[in-house]
Amino acid sequence: GPPPAPPPPPPAVAAPRRRFGGGGGGTGAGREERTFYDEHLSREAVTLSQEEAMRSNRWLRVMPFFLIQGVTGSVYAWSMFNAPLCSQLGTIAPASGDWGLGEVLPIFSVSAAVLGLVTASLGTRIETMGPR
Repeated sequence: GPPPAPPPPPPAVAAPRRRFGGGGGGTGAGREERTFYDEHLSREAVTLSQEEAMRSNRWLRVMPFFLIQGVTGSVYAWSMFNAPLCSQLGTIAPASGDWGLGEVLPIFSVSAAVLGLVTASLGTRIETMGPR
């Protein structure tokens, strides 16, 4: 007889996952479960519609990222600036007018406090904005 027909090709996009049973009353059968990929990384999640693109200023989305990176960098760069700040006048040997560690430590304390405030306030904003 004739050879069997080849199997159909797989669908281009996987069907949404379905959750069966468990949690929230009822059986839950037939409810679609949104995955992390669906909510944050899929093409639909990261692409602005034409209307959204026209009414949004994309620089307002970028600025919180730069602020957090700048503040984080200032805390990590402290080890590079600590020694030069303490030996402002004496480049090779300590001089009498050099700053002590206690005099430059408030700079680091302010930097660390600003890091905490900026990440606490802008971190939640970045999460709600998403990766668009």
